[in-house]
Amino acid sequence: MQDNKSRYLHNQAARRANEVRQRRATVENPQWAMSRPAEWYQNRENLASIKDTLVNQQGNRDFWTTDQDESRNMYQMLMNQMRGGGGARMMDLRGLPSVVQSDPNRYRRGRTMFQDPSKAQGFLGDVGSLLSGKNKAAVYADEYNPFPKAGFGADWYKDQFPIASGLGSLMEAAENVIPYASWAKRFLPKSNRVPLERDLSWVPEGLGEYDEIPEIPFLSEEVDETIESTPINADETGNWRYTPPFFDDDITVMDLPELYDYDPFDEDSFNSEYEFVNKDIGDRELDSWQGVSTPWEYFITMQGLMNFDNKKMLRHLIDDGTIKKKYSDEE
Repeated sequence: MQDNKSRYLHNQAARRANEVRQRRATVENPQWAMSRPAEWYQNRENLASIKDTLVNQQGNRDFWTTDQDESRNMYQMLMNQMRGGGGARMMDLRGLPSVVQSDPNRYRRGRTMFQDPSKAQGFLGDVGSLLSGKNKAAVYADEYNPFPKAGFGADWYKDQFPIASGLGSLMEAAENVIPYASWAKRFLPKSNRVPLERDLSWVPEGLGEYDEIPEIPFLSEEVDETIESTPINADETGNWRYTPPFFDDDITVMDLPELYDYDPFDEDSFNSEYEFVNKDIGDRELDSWQGVSTPWEYFITMQGLMNFDNKKMLRHLIDDGTIKKKYSDEE
């Protein structure tokens, strides 16, 4: 039977590992980030949470569009779709031969055309295709839209990103200023492109789910054997941190969330959770801190002097060796 201190260490590790697992299954997963409801994207915090993930998805490497020279990333594709669409559309390569999907850039021949190497015609066949207009090796990708319908957040975008919206309007207005631009536009073919409906057929089952590590209950005589046998893998020091190997071999300390989260910050809860490392408040003379007799009073006093927010102040006092969490070994 593990004592409550061991259970506490186990549960702290489990919570932190679960946070990493959840993050990897959601905001750090491009598929999850690309399949949120339209309303979800119209929130600055939500967009910030997935921005890095989508920025790392690059055109002509992680996805392909009808532009053979696509240079945008997936976050730019999302924002473009939000404000109204336009420009090159994404392509669905799932229906193409596997060899083409494995290296699309190698076999691409046009806007949506690719060449199936298993049906290659040779030089004479290619010449014949130029004359007949028929290429037996040609395969074509369909255009598709993984995001909500174009313009789904146009008004919200203008309100939240006025500078970017203003630049777009400025470019449109420039067409009426540049000599012959508006005149030439009359003779160019007009595009009556119909906005594509959202296609979520690519979303895998169970997207966003993850295996949650169970916590060990406190003050209980009966503990599940699988939980009891779960390794703690913890190194307890004055400022303990969990070190690999963890619950997941690839989770390192840098992946883990902060240790110093505490909410709420109220006197009773704080004093029941923390205690002084040294009953005389470290190396300081108690007489020089008249009236400071509890961790909460010390916390408030130092916060007033240092002007730190709650989280930063707590981290400072723990790292400084002034206060620590209480542990109970009682069953």
